[in-house]
Amino acid sequence: MLSFTSIFFWLAGLLAGLFPASQPAHPPADIRVPDGYAVEIAAGPDLVDYPMFATADERGRLFVFESTGHVYKKTKDALDKPQFRIKLLTDEDGDGRYDRSTVFAEKVGFPQGGVFYRGSLYASSAPDLLKLTDTDGDGVADTREVLLSGWTLNVNANSLVGPFWGPDGWLYLTSAIMGFDVTTKEGQRMKGGTARIWRVRPDGSGLEWISAGGMNNPVELTFTEAAEPIGTETYFTDPVAGQRDALVYWTEGGVYPKPNRNIDRDSLPRTGDLMPVITKFSRVAPSGIGRYRHTALGAGFKDNLFSAQFNTHRVLRHKLIREGASFRTVDEVFFSSENEDFHPTDVLEDADGSLLVVETGGWFIEGCPLSQVSKPELKGAIYRVRKTGAPKAVDPTGNRLAWATLNAAQAVSLLTDPRPTVRDRAAERLVEVGTAAVAPLTEALKRSPNAEARTRAVFALSRIGTPPALAGVRLALADRDVSVRVAAARAVGLARDAGALPKLRAMVAAEHPAARRQAATALGQLRDAAGIPTLLAAAEKAEDRFVRHALIYSLITLNQPQPVAQALNHRYPNVREAALLALDQMDASTLRAGQLTPFLKNSPQSLQRTALWIASRHPEWADDMAAFLKNRFSEGPLTADEEKLYGEILVAFSRSGTVQRFIVEQLGTGNGERKRFLLGVMGKFGGEKFPESWVPPVGRELVSAPNPQVQARALELVTLRNLTGLAEPLRRVASEAWNAPSLRLGAIGALLKAEPTPTEAQFAYLVSQLQPTAEAPLRQQAATVLAGAKLSEAQLLHLAEEVLPKADAFTLPRLVPVFAGTRDGAVRDDLVGNALARALAHSPSLDGFSEENLKTVFAAYGPGVKSAVEELLAKLQRVQGERLARLKAMEATIAQGNLDRGRSLFFGKAICSTCHKIGPDGGGFGPDLTSIQRDRSAHDLLEAIVYPSVSFVREYETYRVKTKGGELTGIIQEQSPAVVVLGTGPQTSVRIPRSDVVSMELYPTSMMPQGLDQLLTKQEMADLMAFLLAQDQDPKTDQAILR
Repeated sequence: MLSFTSIFFWLAGLLAGLFPASQPAHPPADIRVPDGYAVEIAAGPDLVDYPMFATADERGRLFVFESTGHVYKKTKDALDKPQFRIKLLTDEDGDGRYDRSTVFAEKVGFPQGGVFYRGSLYASSAPDLLKLTDTDGDGVADTREVLLSGWTLNVNANSLVGPFWGPDGWLYLTSAIMGFDVTTKEGQRMKGGTARIWRVRPDGSGLEWISAGGMNNPVELTFTEAAEPIGTETYFTDPVAGQRDALVYWTEGGVYPKPNRNIDRDSLPRTGDLMPVITKFSRVAPSGIGRYRHTALGAGFKDNLFSAQFNTHRVLRHKLIREGASFRTVDEVFFSSENEDFHPTDVLEDADGSLLVVETGGWFIEGCPLSQVSKPELKGAIYRVRKTGAPKAVDPTGNRLAWATLNAAQAVSLLTDPRPTVRDRAAERLVEVGTAAVAPLTEALKRSPNAEARTRAVFALSRIGTPPALAGVRLALADRDVSVRVAAARAVGLARDAGALPKLRAMVAAEHPAARRQAATALGQLRDAAGIPTLLAAAEKAEDRFVRHALIYSLITLNQPQPVAQALNHRYPNVREAALLALDQMDASTLRAGQLTPFLKNSPQSLQRTALWIASRHPEWADDMAAFLKNRFSEGPLTADEEKLYGEILVAFSRSGTVQRFIVEQLGTGNGERKRFLLGVMGKFGGEKFPESWVPPVGRELVSAPNPQVQARALELVTLRNLTGLAEPLRRVASEAWNAPSLRLGAIGALLKAEPTPTEAQFAYLVSQLQPTAEAPLRQQAATVLAGAKLSEAQLLHLAEEVLPKADAFTLPRLVPVFAGTRDGAVRDDLVGNALARALAHSPSLDGFSEENLKTVFAAYGPGVKSAVEELLAKLQRVQGERLARLKAMEATIAQGNLDRGRSLFFGKAICSTCHKIGPDGGGFGPDLTSIQRDRSAHDLLEAIVYPSVSFVREYETYRVKTKGGELTGIIQEQSPAVVVLGTGPQTSVRIPRSDVVSMELYPTSMMPQGLDQLLTKQEMADLMAFLLAQDQDPKTDQAILR
């Protein structure tokens, strides 16, 4: 069935063919903007197909980076047969609706943004940074030059984005966690596996990274007037407590979250904790961002940021406020749609001050965590937002000005023009004029009352770059406005202007935090070794994270260990900590364990944590650390902070024989609390082969009754590391009736990994825990254990006839796979097959299965089950055809839900908390549901609960991992070059050596079992939905559904 949006766009395309393109076009009625603003279509499906990003040139033309639909199944397809393109749109009559569309560049792999500069379009299409030039003015690029290459492409859009033009005259790009292997113009090879923010000159020279980290995907960038880059990114943290994505200020040398092993693998210099982000979001999938420099939307909008959010169908307005050396934002929704298939991907200011919103349509699913169904029939569009009644802008781009003959004085006067594009063109003209522009620009710096004009003068002078021009820039280091001073410090640092050193040293000592940050950065860029005492002294009172980072990063960059080492004895802890970090991180480090161990005692907590973190990065200090820890453990219980920090130390040094012996010794003498701590440390051992000396002690702790907490931790370790040789203690745990059922089930599961055929006693106990009287988590655990067993035909028949008819919606999908083909290829008993078909046909949870899965299960049975299977599949088709109607009926009842009852269900009968967190409570096997209503509508969330395999969250996809010894299905919880940790259930995970992995592939069935709606009544489903949708609301209105 066609959606309203599909019909609308079909009609729009039809009408576009019947009437001139200049006829007014109306946007969908479900778009919302604040009162006093209006939305119109600037380019509809007659001009664009699936636009992703856009950029305007100085003449007002719009370059659109466009998909041709879901045409790439794999990344290789985009490399071998590129099908995306870049279009050029022109508005020839100035009415705000583009009239003409030309394919500027075709057969482009995956273009994600660009900028037009001096007659060429600079565009990214990983692995390349391209320069595209139209030499004959026909609107089509004639030349295509690869400036640089080597960024990894991924068609989930985690790739290279940009470039973006910085006010400082550099091109900036972002690249995702997928990695890069780039050889610069100067011949330097740059290779890594972390996300990066890059800077490069327009000719492709001078490539360098300015920020990095473990985030998945930094997307677009914009800049303050002082050229400070601010951007959107996904995954500054794995989803937790309603957070995942962010706005970020990217500072020079900053290493940002989320934590990722590649940060160490890439040897990124650390200045302490990972850098903080500006603004935190949930799973909104932020994309394009832009700074609004006009006043046409209202005076209060000037210098606000706007960002597009793919998943939540909206554009946010961010009021940007300086806070210390970084920023904060005050946010509000400015543009939104209630249409679940409406996906804004970019937002930019047009020359007349209106706002352009790029909406990509329904084609994209690879990088979207909320949809697995591509809808290419839903094409995108570009919308324009204006203030109602605003006067029409006159020559907003300055095209009527004679730019080619404009002299320097005339161009300087235009630096204060109210039209942002004219200001930009004036600055560019001054750079072209060169030496003749230095004097009027310097005079503007001295006399102009307009701080933004002075900032633009700073960057124009720095780009001219002659000694007199740089002398003018140095004057701005003493400007009365902090943004001008920040711009000047940035400019002299990039220019490596040694003449600025005296003033920079003074700025570092006493200034506004933002100026201190930039001055400290410049001292490092200038390689000012004489400034080391100044940088160290400034650390004394540097509490701002960004100032502190800049000081330490410059000390690291200067790479002079001797003067820094002297500060390890400084009277102030802040200075000692800065020196310790810098000394450890610099390339020429001479730091020894003996210099560090004094900081592990009798130091402020921050300094102690820093010392412990540094120690964890030096495995060669194992003996020193073992001696220290032995002394500390003898003094009494550990605090919570010490457990975390000392645990990291033990894990870091766990390959050392000295530390391994120390752990065994402590495990034998410690109390229950100490034992649990040490077993947890053993579980994090990073080596591929578990230390043999640790296996017997783990076995002893398995039977350490009456301490079930220690037993559970030991059993978890046995399962996680696939420990062998512990059959006897495992049999004791499994058979002793006083042990908790979860322990007994876990022990049976561990035994079955070595010998998959259960004993009759084991089978009987597993079946007893599948009964409706058993607790739901135990039923799931028992079903999971049975799924990995090799059962006899008699046991299978018992399950089919006695257990499956009573199995709930959660345990049934876990049990059915055990009926699939035998390991020896023999044909299964038809009696079992028919019993299975009957049980499934009468199950209210039948629609939780796919036809493909059931055919796979019954493939091992003979012709005697054919008729029963055909009837079963026919019923499955009928049941699944009723899905949409069921969802609509359930959605209609949500308004009658009760939040308090829903909370009880979440943590009780519905067993949601077994796998999911709300705030600090719940499990971690599935996605964190705190604030889930921020990025999922009621319909979307309901569908995900009732039919979980239709809608995956990206980081929780199901994988089928084939190993040399069998096959496992689960969620990848951790990966490294040595191992894969696969979560196979809420309480179980398996550590698989990479050398044992034959293949890993995505599996189309979610680990979340289908059929929760069968377990709950209609009212209970409404109550649960009310609870989930009410997260973070005002308690007075928490019964209201947000969306």
